[in-house]
Amino acid sequence: MGLNADGPTNTVAGFGLDAILFRFNRVAGQNPSVLLEGGFAPPGFTKFRLKGGIDANGGIFLTPAAPVPSAPIPYPNLNSQVSLVLTNSGVQISGVLNQSPLPSL
Repeated sequence: MGLNADGPTNTVAGFGLDAILFRFNRVAGQNPSVLLEGGFAPPGFTKFRLKGGIDANGGIFLTPAAPVPSAPIPYPNLNSQVSLVLTNSGVQISGVLNQSPLPSL
């Protein structure tokens, strides 16, 4: 069984997503799977797509989908190893900070 429900906008943890794709698939004898994807562009960010799913407890987890802009996060001192995760609780961003004269953190 499969269910597709796309929409123009939705909100996760107060952050707007646009051009939403929602896919629910259930195969007999297997756990159901959910795919959720949408455009993400808080003020100051380059717009890009987030993609992920919904876990068994109803928690949403979304990470950047390819192709990711070279600098999706508007902080030029974070290098290309930046990680961004959007969940029900908010956005978590981590990476290596390069700020002279400090060593990379």
